[in-house]
Amino acid sequence: MIRKILLSLLILFAATSAAHAEPDFNARKANLTEIGGIRVGYGKEMVRIVLDVGKVVEYTESYAEYPSRMILDFKDTWLNPTVQRELTLKSVVATKVRIAQFNPTTVRLVIETMGETKLFFLDGGPKGKRFVIDLGKNDGKGATIKQADIERQERELKERQERELKERQEREAKERQERELKERQERELKERQERELKERQERELKERQERELKERQERELKERQERELKERQERELKERQEREAKELKKQREREEKERREREKKERREREKKSKSKDDDKDKQPVTEVDKDLNEITALSGRRIVIDPGHGGNDSGAIGPTGVMEKTVTLRVSLALKDLLEAEGADVILTRYDDRTVSEKGAKASDIEELGARCDIANRAGADIFLSIHADSFTRPEARGTTGYYYSKSTTGHGQRLADCIRRNLVEQLGTPSRGTQPCNFYVVKNTDMPATLIELGFISNKDEEKLLNSEDGVKRAAQGILDGIEDYFG
Repeated sequence: MIRKILLSLLILFAATSAAHAEPDFNARKANLTEIGGIRVGYGKEMVRIVLDVGKVVEYTESYAEYPSRMILDFKDTWLNPTVQRELTLKSVVATKVRIAQFNPTTVRLVIETMGETKLFFLDGGPKGKRFVIDLGKNDGKGATIKQADIERQERELKERQERELKERQEREAKERQERELKERQERELKERQERELKERQERELKERQERELKERQERELKERQERELKERQERELKERQEREAKELKKQREREEKERREREKKERREREKKSKSKDDDKDKQPVTEVDKDLNEITALSGRRIVIDPGHGGNDSGAIGPTGVMEKTVTLRVSLALKDLLEAEGADVILTRYDDRTVSEKGAKASDIEELGARCDIANRAGADIFLSIHADSFTRPEARGTTGYYYSKSTTGHGQRLADCIRRNLVEQLGTPSRGTQPCNFYVVKNTDMPATLIELGFISNKDEEKLLNSEDGVKRAAQGILDGIEDYFG
């Protein structure tokens, strides 16, 4: 049984391989003779097998054992695909028939039989000729294939062909529907993606336009507020100067009057208190020395945190010649650190080189970066916090130095710190004073000690950019801040 199965598979595999090995088989079959059908008839102790062929063809006959079988190879023939490939026979003479395209030009017929055989051609049949194989004992009458059997076989053949055609058409229709469904789904997916892309682009455009509008409105509002603030400050400055001038005049008159009275009194008591005056002169130098020592050591032991603005991927404002704010603030901060340490102060910088302060680096948000700077000062328990910046404006003529403080700070000394530093910076740099102003900047709002944000000058102004980028300008800025801090603590 196993050998039968292996042989069957071998024959079918050989036939299939041969058919695939010749891609032009359909073009060549015009020169081959068709084997178009196979029928079986039964007689007494015999079986007749009939093949429908187009004409008489040459064939070879061979035999094999285990099981016993006869092999017929028909040369220059091709097998119609509708022919049934395997038949099980109801006879002891022959048990099974198999037929296949053995190679591109040969059809092989295998019959499992142990009986006598007789092979011959006859005229007639659907294709014009019939090849007859009689197996078993011939009783002289021969096996007959009745007309009814022929009609039945032809009807079954036609039904099978129609069924196969219908199945193929249904299969093709299903494949076409699946293909159309897939194409429609891909088309709908593409349309949806294009629609979503268009909607996203329109949404982003709208958001950008709204953002730009908001930024422009905020910028215009800021410019208007700055302009109004500047006008108010100038007006207040003028009024203050006038008021101070009047007070100064009154003070001088009062001092002059007091001086005359004091001189008069001293002149009357000079002789009586000459000894007392000598003692006072001896004590005076000691008092002045003590006062000088107190001033010299005013910063000793003070913990001061300096925050060089911007850094890393944040350049800050950029001047007309390309000078970056982050570079100026770091240079001034490092110079100020040296001056403060020389006075005995404990100095901490939020950054010592060109980098961001937050551990997240370039991925940090603005709040995370500013918060990291505040954390350094708060954890250190600093006495004061100073954030150094350079201002910028769209109009290049804007210039001057500004001090900022948070008006709602619980420390209550931020304004005085900002005013002391701003006043001394203006004196050292020779820049116009833009006053000391309240603000809501994050770093002065979220520190636990007196804090100020100082705008050294306008880096957008070519003259102040040149000043802040020079060695002399850096030294003078550092000295001005130092003088302001000393005034604050003094």
